[in-house]
Amino acid sequence: MCKCLNLAKCELFSPTPANFSQVVLVDGERLSFPRSLRSRSHVPDFVLLGAPFGGADFCAAFVAKLCASNRKLLERIEQLEDPQVAFHLIRTCASFGKFVYVTRTTPPALVRAALERCDEDVRTSFARVTALQITNLAWQQAQLPLSRGGMGFRSVAQHCAATYISSHIRALPELVTRHLVEASDIFAQQLDVLPDPDQVERLMANPPSQRALSSQLDNLHAAHLRSQLGSLADQLRFASAAAPRSAAWLLALPCRGPLDLTLTPDQAQVALQQRLGLPLAGPGEKCSFCSSALDALGHHHVTCSRGDFRNSRHNRIRDALYRLMSAAGMSPVLEQGGHERDLTRPADILVPSWSLGKSAAFDITVVSPLTSDNLNRAGEHHDFLERAAARKHDENDAKCEALGWVCEPAAVDTYGQWCDSAHKAFAEIATRLSTRSRVTYSSALSSIYNTLGVVLARHNAIAVLARRAPPFSIGAREVLSASSSLSY
Repeated sequence: MCKCLNLAKCELFSPTPANFSQVVLVDGERLSFPRSLRSRSHVPDFVLLGAPFGGADFCAAFVAKLCASNRKLLERIEQLEDPQVAFHLIRTCASFGKFVYVTRTTPPALVRAALERCDEDVRTSFARVTALQITNLAWQQAQLPLSRGGMGFRSVAQHCAATYISSHIRALPELVTRHLVEASDIFAQQLDVLPDPDQVERLMANPPSQRALSSQLDNLHAAHLRSQLGSLADQLRFASAAAPRSAAWLLALPCRGPLDLTLTPDQAQVALQQRLGLPLAGPGEKCSFCSSALDALGHHHVTCSRGDFRNSRHNRIRDALYRLMSAAGMSPVLEQGGHERDLTRPADILVPSWSLGKSAAFDITVVSPLTSDNLNRAGEHHDFLERAAARKHDENDAKCEALGWVCEPAAVDTYGQWCDSAHKAFAEIATRLSTRSRVTYSSALSSIYNTLGVVLARHNAIAVLARRAPPFSIGAREVLSASSSLSY
């Protein structure tokens, strides 16, 4: 392999033309730039391989052009009129990932202020496609990763120092530059610690990944957000939203087939409101089914026994899990263990030969973390799911044992957090589903959580929408009638 440079494809940059003719002594040998390197430039500001090199004004102007280009993309996404699809496109194609290259190659001191405008554009677009009034607190949550209760709209302005530090150290492992020191100082300030003169040396001794540095910021931002949440109910909501796999419905790609993974625009709007803690009811609003007061976080909406929404939600989750088990070749059977005189039915789904020849009786239950009992147990946000699973064991173990079955509770809260026994069961189902469908285990496991998460989010939204009783209503018929009668 030839290691010689093709000088015809090279360009020499220097802000001072005199540098091109300088002679350098190396081991007593006089060296100069070869004459065949004809392409030479002394323009102080330039773009090389998509990265700006120059002063602060030039780099900021370069980022402004990127923002303007991205703004056009966001405007096109806003025209989709499908919040679920638009959310996926903004998060994956028009936010942090769109600017991460420039943050890795350009010192943060030169572009950090300009990148704030990019974050503002993403916030504005997200508010438009979802038709939501995004408060500052909700946007702080939205900028957190999905795994920490957010929406995955990572801020490029907040994380540009972390990306630059990681890129610089890995690309130039033995070189300390002024820009690296400045980036290190910015990162220390973001972590609320005093700049340490030895910090750069420690970073270079153990080169950090971008993910590791950004994770430190995410932890700090999540803790700060948690301290700002006013009520215990809001803190429990945020804790459930940050639980493992509770954000799975946000990762499901919208599609229709044997399993419907789509949300209508109003369902998507409500599901996002619920996750971000935006008000689902105003002061004085009452349930249209039982006339009870509606709370802002939607606890009554999704737990009210009137209207049969809870049964419908339970049955749809059961049906989705049944289809996944069927696809895994597990021969599940619905509603077993009851008869004409005994309607207890410990098995929403019965799976034969689940473990050591015994069949498993899966019993699904949906619980809210915002009940008065849970609120009285401050700080035990996960225990309520395990208590719900324990109640299922108390109710079903004796009958299951008499039938030669094992009881498998599958408790989930209204934000998508599952109990420990459900996680273990889903792992077993995913193993068989991956073999049967010839996909990776990771993909099979994700499909289980994504599918059940979408079903839960959809039926929570249906319950919320059904209980809204505004003083007047403008529906599709009125809007279409008004639009057709307008004259210009």
